[in-house]
Amino acid sequence: MRLGGDPWPPVARRAARALACVAVIGAVVGGPARPARAVSPSPSERLRAAAHGTLRGRFGTLQFQRDGAVRFVVLECGYLPTTAGYVRSFTDCPPDTTTGRLDVGATGYDVTRPDGTTVHFAAYVDPTGGLHLGFGAVGQLAADRTGTIVVAPTEQLVVGRTGCVDVQTGQGRVVPCRFLRNRGRTVLVYPTTDIATPSGTRQAALVLVGARLLVSPELVDRVYARR
Repeated sequence: MRLGGDPWPPVARRAARALACVAVIGAVVGGPARPARAVSPSPSERLRAAAHGTLRGRFGTLQFQRDGAVRFVVLECGYLPTTAGYVRSFTDCPPDTTTGRLDVGATGYDVTRPDGTTVHFAAYVDPTGGLHLGFGAVGQLAADRTGTIVVAPTEQLVVGRTGCVDVQTGQGRVVPCRFLRNRGRTVLVYPTTDIATPSGTRQAALVLVGARLLVSPELVDRVYARR
């Protein structure tokens, strides 16, 4: 469920401003203009285009009505991380049904239910046109693979050129991070706080989809299509 309040703690805002300054400087000194290229659809445009008809997958059924109403029947049974960028998702639980009015954003769908509460489903459309939906993180990087990803309501990851800042409940700390290839996927790995482990940290991973999307591993297999 989407929470209110400022989603950008001071540390994340400062990091974002620094990244923006670098982008402006690069645009000024980047050299002569290049021929214009066709503009690719934005993540929100791709999500809007996918939001019609009935889509099915191993984890449920998504129904989009023409009047903006939706009915999502999905399995959210949890998952177990296996290796960097991969999880094993469970399907041994009853499905959850969410109905309401749809709003499309850059990182997913908001469904406002009849009681007025809103559920946020993280979602993205992959390069082949498949719609992925669940509960996780979706964020877009700049062309140089820098940017800020909202991992959870109280956690952001600021991805820089030479490292990352892990921001939790408004407190940021610099952490090492790197892109690597693992079994066919490009994955960003970094350490994050985990009070359930003896060391207090665990290795987290986000999967690079296409050239600029970073998503939670549990979303990669949660694909829906028309059949």
